[in-house]
Amino acid sequence: MQKTTTTILANVTTATKTIESKEKSLIKPLDELYADGMRSADFYAPAKGEDRTDFENLKKAVVAGFTVAERKLLVADTKLLNADTKALKKTIQQKIGSRMGDIARLLKAREPKVSKAPSGSTNQSTSTSAPTNNTSATPLKSYIEKVSTGRDILKAIPPSQLTTAKLTKLEKLIGDLLEELNSIK
Repeated sequence: MQKTTTTILANVTTATKTIESKEKSLIKPLDELYADGMRSADFYAPAKGEDRTDFENLKKAVVAGFTVAERKLLVADTKLLNADTKALKKTIQQKIGSRMGDIARLLKAREPKVSKAPSGSTNQSTSTSAPTNNTSATPLKSYIEKVSTGRDILKAIPPSQLTTAKLTKLEKLIGDLLEELNSIK
């Protein structure tokens, strides 16, 4: 007995297109967050006694992305709510942490991988790259900003000239370049 019908296959295609669209729409804001110096650790609660200002501001920014109804429910007095509405409010509160974790995970993927040297050996580089004595961060920051606009330029290229696969590859290369440039700071 065959389970796949034309309707099922069409729904799988639609779901895939939706997921692809969602992933593409995340590239620019995440790259910009990374270029602005945000890292995955910023989206986790600071240790007890440390300043929580930035973390709380990030949570507020997450909530700002929720629907109006969800935001109203979050500020509603829990004591005045019935059991079902309290449960819904709890779910929305948990969604804040979930979104913070999603962003942290996606930023973590942009962060350079730390290579570990094998036991007993040192990780010495024989690179002939220029010294990292950067007396002024302004030119570097300017260059990073120019590189980050490359994604916008790519999106302006018609699909007939740039396939989706090539676009994705180029966007990843730009993201990798931004990571390397940010590691210089």
